[in-house]
Amino acid sequence: MQNFNEYSIAKYNGGNKSVKFKDVLRIVHPTPKDEATSILFKKILEDNLETPYTWETELSAKGNTKEVWTELINSKKLGYMALLRNLKNIIKSGADYTSVLEFISDPEQVKQSKQLPFRFYAAYKTLVNNDIKDKQILDALEKAIEASIGNLEVIPGKTLIAVDVSGSMSCSVSSKSDISCYEIGALLGILLSRLTEDSEVVYFDDNYKVKKYGKYDNILEAVRDVDYGGSTNMALPLEYAIESEEKHKSKRPFDRVIYLSDNECNWGTKTIQSLADKYRNAFNKEFWVHAIDLQGYGTQQFCGNKFNLMSGWNEKQLEFIILAEKGFGSLIESIENYQMKS
Repeated sequence: MQNFNEYSIAKYNGGNKSVKFKDVLRIVHPTPKDEATSILFKKILEDNLETPYTWETELSAKGNTKEVWTELINSKKLGYMALLRNLKNIIKSGADYTSVLEFISDPEQVKQSKQLPFRFYAAYKTLVNNDIKDKQILDALEKAIEASIGNLEVIPGKTLIAVDVSGSMSCSVSSKSDISCYEIGALLGILLSRLTEDSEVVYFDDNYKVKKYGKYDNILEAVRDVDYGGSTNMALPLEYAIESEEKHKSKRPFDRVIYLSDNECNWGTKTIQSLADKYRNAFNKEFWVHAIDLQGYGTQQFCGNKFNLMSGWNEKQLEFIILAEKGFGSLIESIENYQMKS
């Protein structure tokens, strides 16, 4: 608390919070580091903090109008996340949003914001669901999501990207989101196709479909257009890989498969582990299996060496794939380097 100013304290002190900063002061009894901090502590205890200038306080006081949003935009005090979250409200209000689009699509601003790619898809989906389909607006979000993956390390070798689009993947990623697991899977699958040296993408449920994504395909539209349904046959991507090698022995074998799934398997008679072992023995002894559990159920269909199970979804998992294949020592080195930077 000693390192925050009045604005920062006031911004996160309001609302219906049961515990406020004055409660923390009464419990902890910190010694102020200087006279300015002493005055700030006194204001906190007396509930006398100056109301912060935020989009929440401005909308609450003046209403969700064109004039208010114009004032907020011109103030240049709105952060990246605030603009992205309120893009629909800004557009609906009738305010001029040209500068907002320029800001959120600026690669440097995207980099500084550290927004996860699914944030841009969430904004895109909200706009489309509200019949906001202006090409200029959607193109800005496409540029933003492209910029969000521009600084990630490319995964070397050849990768099979297996995206689960079965019925069980239609559930939301969380109780507060309207984004489905299959949408997150498809989004990560497309991003991976951009972040791999060489790759093929397979969508699967009780059948499989090979998807072709080019460098200039629209990411957001591609995710939006994904079909889902059917049972879950996790054997299909590996069967496809084995069949491909048997038909085209001269082609480069896969170095890994990355499953984007809830890892629930209710179809097929062959054990999936046996298929992974078959591929290793026949085509590439260094073949890795990475399973990203998008629901966090903890279920898995693989075991043993060269198997990596992860839960959740974000771009850091793509970095972890590279580290896992390099070995345990690379993980320790990465942690040590992170601690050195902190």
